[in-house]
Amino acid sequence: MRGEYVIYLPPNKNIGKFLDMMVIDEGKTKNQHTRILDYFKNMLEELERSFSNFIKIERMIARDGVDEFRNEITFDDLLEYINFCICGDRQRVILPNIAMYLDTLIGAKEFTTGLRPRISNKYIGVVAIDGFPSQSYPNILNSLTLLGFDYRFNTRFIFMDNQDAIKELNKYRKKWQQKTRGFIDQLLDRPSSKVDEHAVSMVNEIDGALAEANSSLVNYGYYSANIVVFDTDAENLEYKLADVKSTLEKLGFMARIETINAVEAYLGSLPGFVYPNLRRPVINTLNLAHLIPLASIWAGEKYNSSEKFPPESPALMQVVTSGATPFRLNLHVGDLGHTLIFGPTGAGKSVLLANIALNFQKYQNAKVFAFDKGRSLLALTLATGGTHYDVAGENSSLAFAPLSSIKSQAQIAWAESWIETCLKLQNIDITPKYKKLIHEALITHVETNSRSLTEFISSLQDNDLRDALSHYSVSGSAGFLLDAEKDGLSLNNNITTFEIEDLMNLGEQNVIPTLLYIFNKIEQSLDGSPTLLIIDEAWIALGHPAFKGKIVEWLKVLRKANCAVVLATQSLSDSAKSGILDILQESCPTKIFLPNVEAWNKGSDNTLGPYDFYKAFGLNDVQISILQEGIYKQDYYYVSPLGTRLFSLALQKAALAFTAVSDKTNIKRIKALYEIHKEKWAYKWLEEKGIDYSNFIGDIQ
Repeated sequence: MRGEYVIYLPPNKNIGKFLDMMVIDEGKTKNQHTRILDYFKNMLEELERSFSNFIKIERMIARDGVDEFRNEITFDDLLEYINFCICGDRQRVILPNIAMYLDTLIGAKEFTTGLRPRISNKYIGVVAIDGFPSQSYPNILNSLTLLGFDYRFNTRFIFMDNQDAIKELNKYRKKWQQKTRGFIDQLLDRPSSKVDEHAVSMVNEIDGALAEANSSLVNYGYYSANIVVFDTDAENLEYKLADVKSTLEKLGFMARIETINAVEAYLGSLPGFVYPNLRRPVINTLNLAHLIPLASIWAGEKYNSSEKFPPESPALMQVVTSGATPFRLNLHVGDLGHTLIFGPTGAGKSVLLANIALNFQKYQNAKVFAFDKGRSLLALTLATGGTHYDVAGENSSLAFAPLSSIKSQAQIAWAESWIETCLKLQNIDITPKYKKLIHEALITHVETNSRSLTEFISSLQDNDLRDALSHYSVSGSAGFLLDAEKDGLSLNNNITTFEIEDLMNLGEQNVIPTLLYIFNKIEQSLDGSPTLLIIDEAWIALGHPAFKGKIVEWLKVLRKANCAVVLATQSLSDSAKSGILDILQESCPTKIFLPNVEAWNKGSDNTLGPYDFYKAFGLNDVQISILQEGIYKQDYYYVSPLGTRLFSLALQKAALAFTAVSDKTNIKRIKALYEIHKEKWAYKWLEEKGIDYSNFIGDIQ
């Protein structure tokens, strides 16, 4: 939370009356308090306009919302921030329906003074900045963002009039000028062979400051800064204060832990307290810009940004980064959640996909569809009560009936296209005559309530078509997959995973019709609920024209159905050479790159290297170096229009037991446990792994 507040001290009544006498103004009909308030508001608007050219700012105001019971409420950002300043508590302040004094809403805590003051059960510590390094630079205090605890950095700057600033600088100059020669030399007004070079240097520096002030390049003012820390444990607080002091001293600042002055320093850091702990070191506005903590580690968006999700839906997941600032990972940028994930084999791509699928299920009515290769999602799917289909697996009985539920004209049109694709894969050229025969056979199929592909083939009035489609009937090699009397596919679960490794070994004549049917069923199931469609090893889809066209279609239209497509691949080149790179770039605002030790390898005139592909996806040299230096199976690099961040999942053993399992031995054991224990299998699995789940699951009956 970062807040900047502006305090204006209006002139006293006598000065105000004098100005009323001297100035003719149509606004004099307003009373003095109203005029002062109007002036303050106008200055705030001017300040806001000036700042908005350089940084994103938002006024702290009252906002309307709803509570957990759907009752309308109003909460106030400014009061929330002031309450945080007072007691260090981050909590929403709800305005009452009946107006009340502020002390009933905020700061209603017991305050104890002393060397280590306390508010309620929290001790208060303050570290003051007493001295500055010889020079400043932008974001000089960035190291404070890496501290492993919460703190509040309070900056107070009281602007001086330009002429007052020049007078103040001349006072400093006079003092240093007197030190250039000894007292006797000054008294006798004689030149001295001994000159204090440091004093001369300071005089020259002040002369430069005077030149800047006279030219109005910068303004000057009185600066004071304090770092306020809260902790319920006094000993922990001392460690934190020492850490802050040490960090400041390493940057060249002089820092002091407040003791006798602790209460005064704390009060001086609160909004509206103008006089406590007023200090007067003079700096210019350029130094101020360097010292104000405008930059910080980007923490990601607190809520999912899509308007199609329930209001204030939390971020997808919170992950770990360098320093103490966590990162809230979201796939969505606005209402567009399509995502590209790139990473070499063994870099941790499957673990990331599993955790994305797991955390997406927390959204209301959310559905996840995943196409897996290698059964890396088996454990997660079964553990979360989902459905796992091993398409064309050795012991799988799954079979589809693609023509069993055709009723509408749209479904008939899809069926015609699907049958034509099957025929093309059998080297049949589709002529207008064949199109007519296919359509007539489908109409007959629907009218007779037929269901299987064999029944459809029997209604075709052409031997060549029947012979070509027989490959997909019970008399052909693909009949076990596509010629069932009853469709074995159900998409009603929270997560549905399709394992396609065995299917991919059957050749495109069988793969393409099967996947196109599954894709169609998924599209029909979309009802506007938050949906995630994951395609692992997406290079397969990008490499075939039929799948490539489907990917392009999804990226363009599924956003309207509130469905985010996640394409994960180990091959950058397949994406770059797919012919749809521009569409991938435009439609997938979020990209996650995994570490690659070969990231800096450049290609030749004939062959592109990893470096060239990363450049094609918009990464600069610094970002490519981050990928090269990243740790396999730990680091992930997030890139979107909102920002960039290197993060890690930091999973515990229990999470890894379900999201990092893909070897054949463990997969076989998981299947065996599931057959024996059904929905209780996960607890047995954790026990076998030696993981105590009682702390986070509870006792299992």
